[in-house]
Amino acid sequence: MARIAVSVQPRHADNTACDHPVKPSGKPRDPDSGCTGRAVYAVVCTTCGTVGEPHHLRVLADPAATNHREEHRLHANTGKPTAQPEKEAELQKRSRARTNLGARK
Repeated sequence: MARIAVSVQPRHADNTACDHPVKPSGKPRDPDSGCTGRAVYAVVCTTCGTVGEPHHLRVLADPAATNHREEHRLHANTGKPTAQPEKEAELQKRSRARTNLGARK
């Protein structure tokens, strides 16, 4: 069985990978680097590709990566095929909708 890696990848606003050094605010440390700053964090799996929708905060992307990794472990132990990214994105949207029910602006 191939090794599966699930990681959180910082991305620019145009969805390209951001590997530049940045300040805690997400802005680039070197203003001349051409980096526009980190806009979102995507969960990326070596077998499924980008999983779900990108998150605006890394603290929200880390649990999504852990959940996806755990799904691969569970499916490897049961022999069932892994979930599709589209289905996972729908589950994340439902989860967000449930948590935002009592939110007020």
